Amino acid sequence: MTSKPFDIIIVGAGIAGLAAAVALKAPGRRITLLEQSRLNREVGANISLQPNAVKIAKRFLGLDSYLFGDASIGRGVPDKAFLIYGTDDKLHMRIGLETDQYGEDRICFHRVDLHTGLRQAALDSGAEIKTASKVAKVDVDAGKVYLESGEELTADLIVGADGIRSAVRTAVVGHDQGALPTGLSAFRTLIPIQDLQGIQGLPQGVELGASQTLMIVGRNCRLVMGPSRGGTVLGVVGLVPDTEEIKGATTWNMEASTEDFLKSYEGFPEWTREIIRRSVEPSIWQMRDIAPLPAWSKGKAVLIGDAAHAMLPTQGQGASQSFEDVEALQYFLRDIDASSSEHEVQQALAAVYSARHERASLIQAYSREQAKPGTSASGKVTLNPREFMDYNCKYEGVASWLAQQDSKARKQPSVSSASVASAPVSVLTS
Repeated sequence: MTSKPFDIIIVGAGIAGLAAAVALKAPGRRITLLEQSRLNREVGANISLQPNAVKIAKRFLGLDSYLFGDASIGRGVPDKAFLIYGTDDKLHMRIGLETDQYGEDRICFHRVDLHTGLRQAALDSGAEIKTASKVAKVDVDAGKVYLESGEELTADLIVGADGIRSAVRTAVVGHDQGALPTGLSAFRTLIPIQDLQGIQGLPQGVELGASQTLMIVGRNCRLVMGPSRGGTVLGVVGLVPDTEEIKGATTWNMEASTEDFLKSYEGFPEWTREIIRRSVEPSIWQMRDIAPLPAWSKGKAVLIGDAAHAMLPTQGQGASQSFEDVEALQYFLRDIDASSSEHEVQQALAAVYSARHERASLIQAYSREQAKPGTSASGKVTLNPREFMDYNCKYEGVASWLAQQDSKARKQPSVSSASVASAPVSVLTS
C-alpha cells in the first residue's frame, strides 16, 4: 500500500519558488507550484547571482548544468570586475571579482534565462507547475489555498514565494503588509551587443559586452550596465529619483520613452547617452521594499524571497537571498515527511526564521541605505563596494553560518547584533 505523500504547495513560480521546488525535492514529497501568470511572455532585465548564491546553486541545489556555462539554459556570464566611474570619465574604483576571493564567481543573467533554467530544473525534479492559478486566500492553519477560479487545494506545507505583493504574507502576518515606495525608480533596457557597434569615447578599460559590470555615478543618479546571454546582450539599469509620472501612476512599472531616459542623464558622458539612445523598449519601475516582518511562518505556511524580505537592488542580493532562504528550508526540513507532526513542521519553519532573519534584514536595510546619492556635494564619488562584500559573499550555507554564529557567541558573548549593523556597506547592483 502506497503511503500518503507529504504535499508541498509553493505559491509563485518565480526565481524563489522554482529554486524552492528544486531544494525541497525528496522521496515521499509531492510538490506543486501555483503561478498566476501563464509563463508565456518574456519580460525582465539583467540579474545577478552573487558568489553566496552561486555556491548554494552548485553545492546544495545541483543547478550547475542548468545555469552555468555556455551550453546551459541560463547562459550566465561570470563577472570578473566591477568598475565605478564618475561623470568625468575617471575610474574611481576597480574591484576584481576573482573566484578565489569568495569561492565562486558573480554570475550575470538575462532574467528570462535564469527563470527558464530554474523552471526546467524544477520540472526535472518532478514538480508540477500549474499556471493561471491566482491565489485569492490562504488558510495557514488548515493548510488550504483558495484560487480565484474557486478551486481549493490542501497541503502539509505552503511556501509563500509570491513576491512583494504576497497573498501568503497577508495570511502569515494577519494583515496586508504593504510595499513601501523608496523614492527611487529604475529605467531598464536590454540591448544586443551588435547594436552598440561604433560608439565612440569609451574610457580606457571599458569594453561593452566584456565580463565586467560598469557603474557611472553622478549627482543622485547611477547608470549600471553589464552583459548576459553569453555576452551577446548588454543590460542597462538607470537608478533615478521617482518621477512625478510614476508617483501618480496606478502601476509600479510602465513603458518609458528613450527621451525620458536621456533627460534623467543630462551631464553624463556622451558615450553613456549614446547607449541610452539605442535602448530597446525601455521601461521604468518604481523601486519598493517592505519593512522587516515579525515572523516568516505561521501554521503550515512559510515565507521566502521577496514575500519575506523584499529589498532594493543596490547590493545585488535580492535573488541571492532567495537562494539562501531555500537552502535553509532544505536544511531544516531534511527530516520532515508525511509521518512528521504539525509541531515538528512548525519547529522547522521557526528555525528557518531564526537562522535567516537577522542576516536578510541587515542586507535589506543596507540596500535601502545605499539608494542614497552616490556622490558628495562636490561631486566626488563616495560609494565603496569593497566594503561589506565579505559579509555578503562569504556565506557558505546555513549550517556553516550557524556554526560561525555559535563560535562568535562563545568567544564574545557581550557582542550584540546591533554592533554588526554599524558595518560599512556594499553597493553591488543586480
